[in-house]
Amino acid sequence: MKKIFYILACTLFAGFAAGCSGSEENGTASKLTLNVDKTSITADGADKCVFTVKMEGEAVEDAAIWQIGTPDLKLGGYEFTTTTAGSYTFEARYNGETSERVTVHATEPEVPAGPEKYYRKVVVMKLTGTGCSFCPAADLQLVSLVERNPDRFVLMSMHGYNSDDPMNVDCAQTLYSRFGITAYPGAVVDLRTRPGYSGSSPYSFCTKEMKESLANYPATCGLRVDSKIADGKLDFTVGVTSNTGGNYRLGVFVMEDGIIYPQTVNGITQEDYKHDHTVRQMVSKTLDGDSLGKLEADKEVTRTFSVELNKDWNAENLYIVAFAQDAFGYINNVVECDANGTADYRLNESNE
Repeated sequence: MKKIFYILACTLFAGFAAGCSGSEENGTASKLTLNVDKTSITADGADKCVFTVKMEGEAVEDAAIWQIGTPDLKLGGYEFTTTTAGSYTFEARYNGETSERVTVHATEPEVPAGPEKYYRKVVVMKLTGTGCSFCPAADLQLVSLVERNPDRFVLMSMHGYNSDDPMNVDCAQTLYSRFGITAYPGAVVDLRTRPGYSGSSPYSFCTKEMKESLANYPATCGLRVDSKIADGKLDFTVGVTSNTGGNYRLGVFVMEDGIIYPQTVNGITQEDYKHDHTVRQMVSKTLDGDSLGKLEADKEVTRTFSVELNKDWNAENLYIVAFAQDAFGYINNVVECDANGTADYRLNESNE
């Protein structure tokens, strides 16, 4: 009798568990489902997982995929890549419905044995302007991309959309013309992609180009910066070293974060808009940089610069971006450094 009661109790419990499992028959589950093609990827910026969203069994192509965190981050599409190992949880949101969550694990990549001595970072140049109504949307996507790959991207915003923008720089028009940009906002990765991207949703484009850069254009050089502000000037030295040798050019820019200036956002002026990763001045003579000539392998070449501080700049928010272009004209590597600070060569772990 006890055995029969036990079996009956287990059956009732199983039925209760099934009733709480979120089945549609009981009306407790979301009609929205989120699936992923794999739950484990390599955190190399190239390996990816692809999400699929369905509403009542029918595929949905315009749902929002959110990475759950503090704060939650919205993906720019249905794919996810990262260069930071860890566990990431996602949910889909669509028409007031929220799916159950899925978790993806990103594992540390193996550092390949080979010529890539220096840690490789990718440059994304964004064309923008204070009067560009759709530019803030592009900026949000690129900031999201950088946040998901915090150690792989250097973001540079070049203003050139409207003539009354005090942050305008001449190199914006050069970038616009040379890379076939057809409208603001626009984006170019590593001065390599032709045509560049035009539109307010650059996430997928820049993700694809980042993978291409990391996979097919390994770093053959590294950079360092030593910088200080004194007597109204920004004085700094940039060092470049190549483990293979070869011809390189050096591009140098003064950047500023936290610029508060009115911005048109979806047709409405936002007075207190904050402009980050903004190019204040191109220090090198051209967007292609200045020739360093042919570098000998493992022999450092340095260049020293002195820039007068503009009265409109906030010295506390200034920093330097310096990149080296290879013989093909592509950015091979890049470094960022505070205006009062140093940034040393960064090697891959197997070379440290």
